[in-house]
Amino acid sequence: MKAAAITMICMMVLIMSIDHSDAGTIPSFTHRGRISPDMANVLPEGKVSLIVQFRDGPLYEDREFLEGLGFTIRRTFEAVPAISIDGAHHLIDRVLDNDRVTYVENNDPVVHDMEMGTSVINATQVWASLVQEMGGTSEPMDGTGVTVCVVDTGIDAGHPDLDHGTKTIKNLYDAGNGVWIEAENTDVNYGHGTHVAGTVAGNGDASAGARSGVAPGANLIGLTVSIPEQATTPLEDGYIQGLEWAYENSRPGMNPYNIRVVTNSWHVTVVEYDPSALLTQMIEKLTFENNVITTWSAGNRGREDPEGTRQTTSGQGNTPVAIMVAAYERDGSAVTDFSSRGKIGSNHTYPDVGAPGRAIWSASARRTVISGGSYTGGNTNPYYLAISGTSMSTPHVAGLAALLWQAAPSLKISDMHEDYSGPDPDWWYSNPNTRIHEIEWILEASALYLPPTIENGNLAGDTNSTGWGGKPIDYVQGYGIVDARRAVGIALTLERLRGMSRSMTVMDAIEVYDGKEVSYTREFTSNKALVSWSGEYSRYNDQSMNPLSLVNQTKYVEVPPGATSASVTMQYSGIDLTMFQAADIAFTIDTNGDGEPDHQSTLSLLDGSPDRLEVPVGSGDIWTFGIVGRGLKVPRPTQGTNYIELRVEYDISVVFTIEGEEAYRARPLNSVYAPVFPGIDSDEGAVIETFVYDMTRVELPDRDVPSPEPGRGFPWSIFILILAVAILATILYLRKKKKAKAS
Repeated sequence: MKAAAITMICMMVLIMSIDHSDAGTIPSFTHRGRISPDMANVLPEGKVSLIVQFRDGPLYEDREFLEGLGFTIRRTFEAVPAISIDGAHHLIDRVLDNDRVTYVENNDPVVHDMEMGTSVINATQVWASLVQEMGGTSEPMDGTGVTVCVVDTGIDAGHPDLDHGTKTIKNLYDAGNGVWIEAENTDVNYGHGTHVAGTVAGNGDASAGARSGVAPGANLIGLTVSIPEQATTPLEDGYIQGLEWAYENSRPGMNPYNIRVVTNSWHVTVVEYDPSALLTQMIEKLTFENNVITTWSAGNRGREDPEGTRQTTSGQGNTPVAIMVAAYERDGSAVTDFSSRGKIGSNHTYPDVGAPGRAIWSASARRTVISGGSYTGGNTNPYYLAISGTSMSTPHVAGLAALLWQAAPSLKISDMHEDYSGPDPDWWYSNPNTRIHEIEWILEASALYLPPTIENGNLAGDTNSTGWGGKPIDYVQGYGIVDARRAVGIALTLERLRGMSRSMTVMDAIEVYDGKEVSYTREFTSNKALVSWSGEYSRYNDQSMNPLSLVNQTKYVEVPPGATSASVTMQYSGIDLTMFQAADIAFTIDTNGDGEPDHQSTLSLLDGSPDRLEVPVGSGDIWTFGIVGRGLKVPRPTQGTNYIELRVEYDISVVFTIEGEEAYRARPLNSVYAPVFPGIDSDEGAVIETFVYDMTRVELPDRDVPSPEPGRGFPWSIFILILAVAILATILYLRKKKKAKAS
């Protein structure tokens, strides 16, 4: 009974955002400038949970002061000068009477921005695009080398897509008092954070790559702020603790994990930019001091006021340097009806950009509130489920940000200010904290604005304003739905330009990217075509003595015209002592599309890995690959109860030999088709078209720009000139002194 009640509470918190606008107001405090506007929603009786900021603190005597009033200390922060407390409402006046107190705000419950639904979206075009350099082509962008922190309900890193220790390099939960504990699974109640993490950077192994995250090569760090055994609703101070951990571990020169993005699919307030709020300060410290961007969900309150007569967007997302994300339909045809709106005419309350947020398929944490609801609703996939919300659109943008960091490590804060149409533009545009990061600038520049139409129900926004550069924006979608391919192209161009002149800006990169046609479809003549992908064979175990079921590992490969044969190789580890398992797997190929395998590699423990097979090419133009296998796994003594089934990771490569000179145009990319890349250029073979970012076309804009600085940017010429002047001055001084002494 108790467990059922807790589950019901969790589901209500996750699905709904409760409006307390008529709940009452606080007493008439005399220090209004030092109290948060959201305190108007605090009931004027009973106990409260607060965050109190102190001048040049907090000090030990500040803790004594609060405890002396009868407050219970929850947390003391270090990156920002504050203490979170619980206590009686009537004591707030006493707190404000302390001259060391600079700001008091409510410690609000966190609302996870999520809804339920079905369907799927994938981001693959960037992964299948080559980067053309002077010496040849380099690997596509997939987020490799970049780490994204997921501040949420935790990550079930036992999931095949979120491997603990390799993909999820750290997975921490706060056990209280700032003590962080590492665990394979920190998402044992909700399942929200696991789904978010999968959308950011899941490797897609449980689906042969079909449900990869946006940056499948990036690393993840999970930061959850509630004790896993408890199902209580976490408060704001715990999430600040997560952001503080990210801040302390991403300082310049002390960022061993290369943390560059912190994603947050939650919010606590619906207010305009509040520079005094502790969360706002934490967001600004992360970006301005550490060059780490934060992404924030706009919220799911769009149905409350679809016309935008009042603001329903997240107070945290409205921090100018933060990136706030709206939710589009799965196919990008319109903004969802639930996505929160800004207030019409107040541009600074609008979302910045949007991404798909309805019915997004991603990683499922086992035995959680969300997975239980999904499977009760009919979902039979043991590793994935589909849910909706701005919680789902936000990790798309976080993953895209990781791609941009890989493309352009020089990205930084820009001189561009967030859009503003409030009463004090002079203050806004002279305030350095209202500037945006270059990543936001690139996302807005590359976004596709969706004009309102009758066909999309005017859900793109029926009133538009003008943003920077005269671009249209509106209160529903901001600058529009993100375009990963164009955004990465602009970032690559900017990085190349900065190798020529460090003064280059995003605007310069846009001009060059468009003017020089940096991205295009290039034709390669090659007698080889290459296809590769990874996956993880699994015999799913539901831990309830039901029959084991195989997880779908289907992959489609398009056969290039002129191909006569293919060499297929699969690498895997048959015996894994660290996982207490032994297994043998084989690949199957249906070459004629009749649903039956026409070829299968050897299934024998004696032969072992790798498996190789030479396959002739017949009349079929699509090959369907699958995996079969067998084996045994013994649960490890210290392993948790999640994902204990037999699992075998594998890599497959296909090399087609081509005879002929036909042109090959690949079908539109999606993640169930493995992309085809050309082999080495040759004088004969098929013409294979591949999208490229051609860095050889990047040139400095056709106007005067500073010359490239030699070395690593140190102004040696100026240094030599100053040194020469100093030497000359010294010689003249010594001569003058010598003459004076002689006289």
